[in-house]
Amino acid sequence: MSDISIKITQLGKAYRLYNKQSDKILDSLGINRLLFLKKNYYQEFWALRDINMIVERGERVGLVGRNGAGKSTLLKIIAGNITPTTGKVVINGRVDALMELGTGFHPEFTGRENIRASLGLYGLTYREIKRLEDEIIDFAELDEFIDYPIKTYSAGMYTRLAFSVSTMLRPEILIIDEILSAGDAYFAGKCIERMKRLTEESGATVLFVSHDVSSVQKLCERAIYLEKGKIVEDGDTLEVIKRYTAVIREMENNRLRLKSLGLVKKDAQVINTEYGKNVLLFHLIEENWGTIKGMYPFTSIEFSIDDKYSDCIEVGGAMDNNTSHSAYLITSPRFTDWSLPQKTGGYTTRLVTDCDGLYRHAPFIFRFPEHITEFNKVTLNLGYVDNTSGRLFLEIYDGERYIRFGEILFTDSGRLKTAKFEISDILKQFKSKNSSCDSTVDQDKTAERKTENPNIISIKGDIYGELPSLIEDIRIYDAEMIERYVFVTREKMTIRISYNASKRIENPVFVVAVYGADGSVVNQAISSKDNIRIESIEGSGYVDVIYDPLIIGEGDYYISAGIFKSVDLFSRGDNPAYSVHDRRYLLKVRQPHNLKVPLGIVNQDIKWEVKK
Repeated sequence: MSDISIKITQLGKAYRLYNKQSDKILDSLGINRLLFLKKNYYQEFWALRDINMIVERGERVGLVGRNGAGKSTLLKIIAGNITPTTGKVVINGRVDALMELGTGFHPEFTGRENIRASLGLYGLTYREIKRLEDEIIDFAELDEFIDYPIKTYSAGMYTRLAFSVSTMLRPEILIIDEILSAGDAYFAGKCIERMKRLTEESGATVLFVSHDVSSVQKLCERAIYLEKGKIVEDGDTLEVIKRYTAVIREMENNRLRLKSLGLVKKDAQVINTEYGKNVLLFHLIEENWGTIKGMYPFTSIEFSIDDKYSDCIEVGGAMDNNTSHSAYLITSPRFTDWSLPQKTGGYTTRLVTDCDGLYRHAPFIFRFPEHITEFNKVTLNLGYVDNTSGRLFLEIYDGERYIRFGEILFTDSGRLKTAKFEISDILKQFKSKNSSCDSTVDQDKTAERKTENPNIISIKGDIYGELPSLIEDIRIYDAEMIERYVFVTREKMTIRISYNASKRIENPVFVVAVYGADGSVVNQAISSKDNIRIESIEGSGYVDVIYDPLIIGEGDYYISAGIFKSVDLFSRGDNPAYSVHDRRYLLKVRQPHNLKVPLGIVNQDIKWEVKK
């Protein structure tokens, strides 16, 4: 049997989005194809594009990404529920997919009847079904409800039964898509343990999708991060999760900054009334606005501000017109002249050409973070295939009218080219006047200060906050104040947070968190929780967090440290942070070398009372 469970090559999935229901009906009958004069009666939406991945037998792989990133579409293709538009999928093994609650269950049947029906589909004998039935009921813990109709079950009960049945059959490939979130934390823990045993005992392959990244970290040794229908990162679970959470954190910050702008409409006209200081609308036109005679293929549009921020539209790629992203094309066929995605000279492109758009232009939008207020160079790079002759002009909307600032000359050279425009002066007209320059920091320089320490797990995005450079350094010392990162349980350990505050900060809260290798929180030291009041910090200084003794037991741990504006102990929401170093430091704790009996994760001080 092959060691590869799943092999995916150049996978893509496109959907057609029709302007009118009648267009969809005519297209399904093949009539629209006969109407040669009718252009762009639908848009192509690529949910996935150019996906390549190999999953080996026995791997537990987590898929993370935002809603709409393409995770469920990918899993449905692997499960055989939908067919890909492009590419090849090779599956070696029987696939069991739990992607919708109660899939395969009859709502009028009882839980017991559905168990027997499901097992019967796999050709099991009556005796085998009876034996497995008891095990399934025991694992699902639905004893008192097992003879009730499925339609009376809650979402959590559905989850228990569906998972129990699927895993009892020892699948070769098991797909879990978010349904465990409907169950309680106790049962989710049982599911994770069972999935681990499946891979270890039978070599089953698990694909696991969850927005709960701690569950992904507990179960999976590998993770894949999907964004805009493509794989952004594939590798070690902790590294992928840290990058994903850093992106989500930044997007949430941007969302809060943009909340007042209300830019959620699809059409260009909305910009006329809701144009914001950090939202830029550009368009491409020919010399005389009102006609587009040529066919101009574009491959990419990239926007960058020094090294602080960048975003790119892969023109013709997956989700290039998704309005929830910070950069996107406006491709409505009623108003604009972007063509459908197509191949030009071997490249994926869209053409700027006559598509009967009302406004005869090809617009695109960039939203940039308000906190970027200082910059030296801002560039807009447009990639295109130079296979035609003609000239396009680039203009920006200033809230009242379009202003021309650049042109692209097509010479029919047949080459892939890039047109570069520096637009620093234009951007300065749109930046927020109220943004604090304190929020502009080069995080990479902060990260570089400690890269010589092998105990630092440095990943882009693991330093964040309103003032990322506020924390200058984190060091871990023993009882003799000698720096080290391997301790024996019950020793004294000091974590020193060194800071440099350029202005006075009132009532900061210092936090140190210790995480297990599976992502669980082992301990959090919070200054406000421990009634330590720090009235203010200014200039250079440090705060020591002292563990005397260190009661954490043997294991490998990750250390986070942060300075917060406040910490609400009664809410699970994010707390406002000045500076956080997220799981950046590796700590190893060992038992005394002569002890052979494992003492556990916590070496708690115990009091004994003996009465005779």
